Amino acid sequence: TGNPRVRAHPTPLGRMQVGEFSSIAGMIRRAQRTYGRMFTVSGVVSAFRRSALHDVGYWSADVLAEDVDICWKLQTRHWDVRFEPNALCWVRMPQTLRELWAQRVRWTAGGFEVLARHCKTLRTWRKRRMWPVFAGHLLGAAWACAVAGLAASWAVSSYFGIDPGFTGPGAGWSFALSAIAVTALAQLLLGLAIDSRLESGLWRSSLLAPWYPVAFWVLHLFSSVAGLPRAFLRPAGERPGWRRWHREAGMPTQTLAADGQTGQFDLDRLASLALTGVFWLGWLALWLPLLSLLVPVTGFAPALVAPLQPEAQDPAIPLIGGFSAAVALLMASLIGWAWYNILRFRGIERRKASALVQMAQVAERIGVDCEILEEWLHARLLRVAYDDEGMIESVEAFAGLQRVDDPVAEPGSPDLPGTRALV
Repeated sequence: TGNPRVRAHPTPLGRMQVGEFSSIAGMIRRAQRTYGRMFTVSGVVSAFRRSALHDVGYWSADVLAEDVDICWKLQTRHWDVRFEPNALCWVRMPQTLRELWAQRVRWTAGGFEVLARHCKTLRTWRKRRMWPVFAGHLLGAAWACAVAGLAASWAVSSYFGIDPGFTGPGAGWSFALSAIAVTALAQLLLGLAIDSRLESGLWRSSLLAPWYPVAFWVLHLFSSVAGLPRAFLRPAGERPGWRRWHREAGMPTQTLAADGQTGQFDLDRLASLALTGVFWLGWLALWLPLLSLLVPVTGFAPALVAPLQPEAQDPAIPLIGGFSAAVALLMASLIGWAWYNILRFRGIERRKASALVQMAQVAERIGVDCEILEEWLHARLLRVAYDDEGMIESVEAFAGLQRVDDPVAEPGSPDLPGTRALV
C-alpha cells in the first residue's frame, strides 16, 4: 500500500485533512508494520500480487469498506502487506461537512463489519499478529461508546435535575488533558517531520495543529457511534451503494499541482483563519497546567501561568506519571518487538513460493475471455463505463497514452454518454 497525499483546498475541512493524513495515517501504518500487520491498505494507491488475490477470492462485493476487507482476507491467509511511503498519489477528500460525515461513517461501519466477519478466524495462535490490530480497533470503539454514554448520561441528568452519580473533572484531570494536548502536538510535528521529505511545504500544515483533535478525536467519536449500528443492522449479502460526490463531479482540467493555488482571499479562508486562531487559544490554554509545574523549577512565572498550588500537586503528579509510563510502555513495546523480529528472523527465509496463477484462471473468475483480459493487461489506458449503481457496463482498451493535461471526459460527453472515463 502506498502513501496518499491530500491535495489541499481553500476550505477549512480540506486543509484540516492535510495534517490529519500526515500525522495520523502515515504514523499508524508505520506502527502497525512494526507489529507485523496492518488494519487496511489505502484504497487509492495499492499494488497486489495476482496469486494472492486469487488465493483469497478477490474483493468482496457486499462490504462497505472493500480496502479493509481485502487487507484482512490477505493477512488472515498469511500474505504480507507492506507500507511504502515513497509511493505517492494525490487524493481529493470531502470539502463539506456532509460529505466528510458520510465518508467517515462508511469507514467506521466498514471497519466494524470486517472485524465481525473475521473475529472467529483469529482464535488460533497462528493469527496472533492480528490480535494487536483487532484489539486496537475494539479499544477505539469502546472509548467512543464510553464517552458518548457519559455525555448522554450527563445531559439527561442535567435536564431532569438528577444526580448523574459522578463528579466533573477536577484539578488532576486538567493536567491529564494538558499532557494529552502536548502529546498530540508532538505526534503531529513528528508526523510532519517524517513526511516533509516526501512533500514540500508540508510544514505549513503545522499552523492547523489545533484542528487535530477536531479532525480525529471528535469526528472519530461521533462517526464510531453512528457507524456501529449500521455495520450490524445492514442486511447480510446486500451490495452497498456508492454515491458520487464533489471530487468526482467537479474535476478541474488543470493538473493537480496547480490545484487550489489561486491566491484568492475569500470569506471561507477568512473564517478558517479566525476559527484556527480560536482553536489555538483553546489549545494553549490546555498547556497552562503543565507549564505551571515548571514555575517552581525555573522561577519564571508568566502572567498567564500561576504557580502550582501545593494542594493541586497530589492529583497531578500520579496522573502525569501514569500517562508518561503508558507512553513509555508503548514505545518500549514497539522497539522491543522490532528488535525481536530482527534477531529472531534475520537470515531466515520462511516464505513459500506461491503457485503461478494463469491468465485463464483470472479470466474464468471474472467471467471474460482470456484474449480480452490479455488485451486489458497490455493496454496503456482503459476506459471503463459504469452505471449509477457502480456496475461496470463496458471496458475499452487503448494502446496509446493520453496526455496528462487533457481534460477528463465528463458525464454526458459525446464520446462516452452518461459516464466518465477512469484513467
